[in-house]
Formats: sequence, structure tokens, C-alpha cells
Amino acid sequence: MSLYKKVQIAAAFVRSQSTITPKVGIILGSGMGEVIEQMENKKIIPYETIPYFPVSTVEGHAGNLILARWNNVEVIAMQGRFHYYEGYEMEQITFPIRVMAALGAQILIIISAAGGIHPDLQVGTLLFVKDHVSFWLPSPLRGITEKDWGVSRFLDCTQLYDKALLTLAEATAKEQNIPYFVGIHTMVVGPQFETPAEIRLLRSWGIDSVGMSTIPETLVANHSGMKVLGVCLITDLLREEPEPISHEAVLKAAEQARPKLIRFLKHLLPKL
Repeated sequence: MSLYKKVQIAAAFVRSQSTITPKVGIILGSGMGEVIEQMENKKIIPYETIPYFPVSTVEGHAGNLILARWNNVEVIAMQGRFHYYEGYEMEQITFPIRVMAALGAQILIIISAAGGIHPDLQVGTLLFVKDHVSFWLPSPLRGITEKDWGVSRFLDCTQLYDKALLTLAEATAKEQNIPYFVGIHTMVVGPQFETPAEIRLLRSWGIDSVGMSTIPETLVANHSGMKVLGVCLITDLLREEPEPISHEAVLKAAEQARPKLIRFLKHLLPKL
């Protein structure tokens, strides 16, 4: 069965579970799933019940699709995402993004935990992504044809992160006195963290933050006609002499910064 048909079947199932017609999609990264407590009229759909959906296997990723209202905006949220290092292919990782687009979502807010490379970054800072570097990664558009999607596989990548959304994000962070930074993001496949030599290489390329997600979802969202805002929550600092890093420490930093993230999203949504 084609990817297009699988997406339509999954979208039809999700549509049958709720009257919500989402305008905004939100991906909640490591340790951020509790954000859904702020939402109203929630319909929680476990991933394993949705046709063709992968299942989260990582601590801090609950594994639910949420249809809800938040501050009078209808949203669809992923409480946990999928990663290449879990053994999934890029098509599987980005499958939920195709489903969100099929359900009518026009905007995708991609939130992830990331390591801060730029020396001005601190733990808890929100980094708004203005561009990324990913030429070494397998593309989630591999094998895509115009026949199913009506859109060229040769995606223009000159403005993957919407400038108007970035401006709104900056304005919201300023209003709420939330530390933020606008920068260049990259992705490594993981699950191991970066070596000091790799950190030095990324820094020399002008990269400000690094994670293990975001970029595949960004490419597919753009291919699906969605506008993207990338938000990286800095959970660890990658300096010249980096401290040891653990997944547990990343989750703890994300938990501590959660109120800040909630405040940001709550005030951003009505502006979209």
C-alpha cells in the first residue's frame, strides 16, 4: 500500500475520534509531554491504536496523539515523537506530520530538547530555528513522487522556517521576559551524544544547537504545505570542555523549563 493511502486511512481514523479540526500542530519533545495538561476538550489517542502509526520507545515520550483546544485555538499535538535512532525509517518518523496536514493543520510548531553550542546559550534558553544543516542525513522525501502528493520532491529549502512565525515567536518571548536566541540548528542520528571533536567541528561550521530530531519533520511539513516554527529548548551546554551528558539530565532540564515553555505557547497561539 502506498504511503499516501496509509496517511489517508490514519487521518480518517483520527478524524472519527474528535470534532476538533486542528489549525496548529505541535510536536512535544523529550520531557515536555506534560504540556498537554494546559489543553481543554482533550481527546487522547494512543499511537498504537492509529493505523500505521509507529510507537514511541523512549523515556519521556508518552506516545499519544492529542486533539484539543488551547487558548481558543484547535490543536493537534504529539505527546512524544519518533527518532531515527529508534530504528525507524525517515518515512515512519514523519508519518504523523503527513497525517496532521491531511487533517487540515496549517502550522507546525516543532519543539525539541537540544544541546547548546553557541557560547551565549544557557540551559533553559529557547532557541528559535532560522535555518538548519542536514546534508549528511537521509532525506524523508526519498522515494516521494508527484503522482501521490502533487508536489515536487525537489523541495525549495531557502525558507523552511517561516519568517512571520519567527517574528511572532521573538515578540512573544520578549513580552514574557523569556530568554531566547535565534540560530542555526543541526541533527545527528544518535543515540550517542556528541564527542568533543564533533562539537568543535559543528561550532566551526557556525551551528548553534544540535539535537536528534526536528529536521525530518521540518522537511515533510514544508513538503505538505505547512508553515514551520522550530523551537529548541536548550537542556545542556556543549562547550570547549563539555561536561558529561545523560538522557536523565536532559529530561530534568526540560522538566524545570516546562513552565516557561507553557507560558510561551499559551501567549503565542492566539497570535497565529
